[in-house]
Amino acid sequence: LLVSHSYTPKKKTFPFILHEILSDPESQNIITWMPHGCSWRVLDKEKLAKVICPKYFSHSKFEHFTRSVNGWGFKVRTHRAKCGTNAAREGH
Repeated sequence: LLVSHSYTPKKKTFPFILHEILSDPESQNIITWMPHGCSWRVLDKEKLAKVICPKYFSHSKFEHFTRSVNGWGFKVRTHRAKCGTNAAREGH
């Protein structure tokens, strides 16, 4: 049995697409993983809307992106929360 390490679902979910975006080196000046790897951060909302969103989604609005983030249950992570705490696990 041969198993591929590059699994792609038929219809990509938002978390799958978000992981693709965060894994793309060209996106790292716009949206990036935090150093501890438990959460991510949008660095440039305008570029995310104008560059990233049209490439991965059928829109170019930051508000649509945040609606998807919230709809999938991602939570805003406080700066004081440490990696491994409940707040960090829910992070974005």
